[in-house]
Parts: sequence; C-alpha cells; structure tokens
Amino acid sequence: MSARPAEPEGVIERIIETRMIAILRGFTPEEAVRAGRALADGGARVLEVSLVDSQAPRSIEELREDLGAGCVVGAGTVITESAAEAALEAGADFLFSPGLNQGVVAAAEARGALAIPGVLTASEVTSALALGARLMKLFPAEPLGPAYLKQILGPFPDLRLVPTGGIGTANAAAYLSAGAVALGAGTSVANPVWAREDRYELFEQAAADFLRSLGDAKGAT
Repeated sequence: MSARPAEPEGVIERIIETRMIAILRGFTPEEAVRAGRALADGGARVLEVSLVDSQAPRSIEELREDLGAGCVVGAGTVITESAAEAALEAGADFLFSPGLNQGVVAAAEARGALAIPGVLTASEVTSALALGARLMKLFPAEPLGPAYLKQILGPFPDLRLVPTGGIGTANAAAYLSAGAVALGAGTSVANPVWAREDRYELFEQAAADFLRSLGDAKGAT
C-alpha cells in the first residue's frame, strides 16, 4: 500500500516557501537518501527524484521514510500515465513533468496528488490551465532566460511558474525577480559525482549557497 501523498495546497505552499525544488537525477536509492538528507540540512526541503533513474520509485519510498514530514518528495521527468502511476504508488507527493500530458495530470488528480506540468508557450499554458494546473514548470528555462518568463506572465499575471533547466546561483535571483514562484535546481545543487566521491557535505553546502544567492528576491504568490 502506497503512502498517501501530501495535500496539493500544502505541497504548493512548501514549494513557494522554500523557493526551490532540488532535483535528484543519476542516484542509486542509497545515494539519493544520503544526498536528500544533506540537501534538507542545507534548507532544500522539497526534493524531486527523476524517473530517468531505473530505481527512482524505491528512492522516493526511502526518502519519504527517512525524511518524514519535514520534507516533500516528488517524482520528476513524468511523461507517461504509467510512469505517473508507478511514482504515485511509490508515494510521490507531486509529479514534475517536462511537458503537458493530460493522462499524467488525471492520474495525479485521481490520487489526490499535485501535478506540475511542463509548459513553454502561451498555447501550452492555456491548455494546462484548462486542465486545472495550479503550478507549472517552465522548461527549458535557459537559454530564453528571465526576460522570457516575464513576457509569458504578461497575459497570465496570476500564473505560478517554476522555471527549470540551467538554473544556478548566478541566475536564480533574476528568475524570482522576473516573477517565478520557485526554481528547479539540478546538478547545481545535486551533482551525482559528489555522491560517487562520498562528498555528501557538498550537497548541504550547495543547497545553502543556492538559497543564499536568492537574497531578498521574492517570487510571485
């Protein structure tokens, strides 16, 4: 029996409060748990495990068990309905997708979980809104940059976007200032090489540095 996902509104609040989603890709379950623990110590309390990793469902299960209610754990790179079901069965609190798939959104809704579909164009935003999406992943954020995000928000001023792809300490604050509500951060805070080298202190340091780089920048609410 899978763990019940956290309430969608609670997940949204946690994401906006934390201002980032730390993306784990290329980790074994043991590495994911140790990295997740270190990231949480650095302030990154919203984690996403990419389904590109064959053992991602197990990583999600073990992260939820290890970190408890102190963190939110979701699945990323969710591009099919079957992948969504596997992630939800593993206990994912949210589904973070690079694109928009109606089946993925429906699977999350059926389980009472949050789906965060990926969008890039105004047409995709319109389609996601029609499906009831409350949070969207702007992907890929780079090389278009914060200026593009600001333009997308022009006709959709209440949109809550999480830009992902190419986000690091050098440009993170600019995305929040442009109107993002939070940011997706991958290897800039969770590099699998650090796990191979048993340098787990680097995860905590990177998360703290990333959050510190945001300064007083405020995302949209």
